[in-house]
Amino acid sequence: MKTLLTIVTCIMIVSCSGTGDELTKTADLSSNTNARFSGDSHISYPTLKSKLVEEAQAELKATGDDSKLVALDELGHLKLADSLYATDFQKIELTANEDGIPLINRYNALITSYSHNPYQQAHLQSALSRRILVNLGLVGSDYFPTIAYFTDQLLDSHMGEYQLILKCLEKLKGNVPVDQISQMTTKLHQQIENSRTNEIELAKGIQAMIIERGKQLADNPSQKKGRLMLSSLKEIDLGLRQRTLEQCSDRLSRL
Repeated sequence: MKTLLTIVTCIMIVSCSGTGDELTKTADLSSNTNARFSGDSHISYPTLKSKLVEEAQAELKATGDDSKLVALDELGHLKLADSLYATDFQKIELTANEDGIPLINRYNALITSYSHNPYQQAHLQSALSRRILVNLGLVGSDYFPTIAYFTDQLLDSHMGEYQLILKCLEKLKGNVPVDQISQMTTKLHQQIENSRTNEIELAKGIQAMIIERGKQLADNPSQKKGRLMLSSLKEIDLGLRQRTLEQCSDRLSRL
């Protein structure tokens, strides 16, 4: 159950990242707070491990109090990434970037400024890299070293943006050194395998959590804490998540 809660907590936080497939621009995503889980075509499979998540899940399991979960949602909320992207990156012209060096330097300076909070830093690492690749049009360009850099950032964040990562790797194949592609595909393979294990546990335990939380709230109709969790659990389309993960695995095997 502990691992299950970790998965659910991360999915709740990471997957409220808006609608659209991996190449849809993320316009005002932070306002769509109900865009969670696999009701959207953008599905993520976070494998990030964090002490903050462990503390939130322990409190939720022990008391039903989801206040720490809500606090984590605020830390990982996309409104900060939206704001930082609009301020620091949105007006950048790729053609003026000498193959991305100023862009990378600006990104690194910003991400480093959040090193005091690795949890929030990882969320920003993923969210900003996604925006730079998609919104800025980088993934559609021929700046292959820069595409590779931000693809690696997505991998290192452990936020499970597999569809976009695969799109980037398919673009990079034949355009960057073979060993560089090999290193990234190895990372992705391991993360997908970890996600496979997570998804199996998620599927086995999710119904038990719905029943347990539903009974607790039914016995205490005035209780508000825990209702967000119950509502969110019911929204998870496990079948779609599984199918999408297998499609990602198949695409990786063909690289």
